[in-house]
Amino acid sequence: MTFDRNADITPARAMLTWLMQSVVTVGAVGVAITTVRGCRRAGAVTLDAALATGFALSFWQDQILNYAASTARYSHYAVHAPGLGPYIPGWHGPAPDRLIMTVLGSSGLAWFVLMLLVWPLAAVVIRAARRWPTWGTARLFLVCLAAGLVVSFVSEETMIFIGGLYSWTGAIHSLSIFGGHWYQLPITELISFSVFLSLPAMMLYKLRIHGTIPPIFRGLELFGPHSANWTRLLAGIGYGNVLTLGYLLFNAFIAYIGGPVPTDLPAYLR
Repeated sequence: MTFDRNADITPARAMLTWLMQSVVTVGAVGVAITTVRGCRRAGAVTLDAALATGFALSFWQDQILNYAASTARYSHYAVHAPGLGPYIPGWHGPAPDRLIMTVLGSSGLAWFVLMLLVWPLAAVVIRAARRWPTWGTARLFLVCLAAGLVVSFVSEETMIFIGGLYSWTGAIHSLSIFGGHWYQLPITELISFSVFLSLPAMMLYKLRIHGTIPPIFRGLELFGPHSANWTRLLAGIGYGNVLTLGYLLFNAFIAYIGGPVPTDLPAYLR
C-alpha cells in the first residue's frame, strides 16, 4: 500500500483526504464493534452482522464499475493498492496502469461501513410505521427510497467534493447534479444507490417491528444452532454480493453510454 506524496494536490485538499480516510476507518471499527456486540447479546449471528459481512466482502467487485469504460476514478493521494480489475473475468477497462483501489476510501474500506447508511434508513421507516400504522409496505418503501436519496447525496458528495476520494467520470452530464464537473453526481446512481440501501433497510424494519424472518434466513429453523450461524453468515455474504453486483453493473452500463470524462478532473484523480 502507498500514496502519491508528489500528487498535485493543495494542502487543504490533502488534509481533507486524510480526514475522510480517518472517518471511514473509525466507521468501519464502529460497525464491527456494534455487530459483534449484537451477536453476543443474541447468542447468534444477527441480520445486522450478516449484512455487514456481506457488504464488507463485496469490495472486490468495485472495479466492475470500470469494466469497459471509465465510470469512476480514485485519488492517487489516498492510501491505495493495485486495483483488482484485471482479476475479474473479461475485464477490459481503460488505463489499467492507473487502476487503483483506495484501501481506506470508496473502493476499499467504505464497503465495510455501508451499514452506517442502512441503519438510519431502517430507523426512518420504523418511525414512519409507528407514526402511520395503517401504511403498507409499498408506501413505507417509498419513504425509505426518499430518505435514501438524501443519505446517498450527502454521503457521496462528502466523499467526493469534501474528501476528494473519487469522481464519477462516466456520467450522462444532462442527468447529473453538477453535470460536466469532476464532482458531478449522476441521478441514475443516486437512485440505484438508494434502492441498494433501502432493500436491506426494509428487511431490518420488518424484523424489528413485525418479527418477520428475513427472506435470506428462511428455512434456517431446520438447522442446528452452529450450522444456522454459519448459514446466516453465508446468506448475508451471498445477498450482499448479489445486491452489489446489480448496483455496479447498472452504473457501469450508464458509464458505457455516458459522456466524456470532465475536463476539470484534478490531476490526483487522473
